[in-house]
Amino acid sequence: TNSLVYDGGICKRLLKIMFKNKQNITSYEELQRVVWQDSVMTDNALRSLIRGLRKKLPKDFIFNLSGIGYKIV
Repeated sequence: TNSLVYDGGICKRLLKIMFKNKQNITSYEELQRVVWQDSVMTDNALRSLIRGLRKKLPKDFIFNLSGIGYKIV
């Protein structure tokens, strides 16, 4: 199990920036800067985090725009 999914700080930062950008798409670059800060965000880490959040949130709450980023709907 990827420990990043259960890292409250990363989850909290991800949801906070996505709610802040609720009307817009949160780009992968913004997620890297805000959520991962000085750490490197890998595609697998991001997918794992989103997958873990999707299990806890309403169906279709987080929408992926392939190659662009994520949006809360």
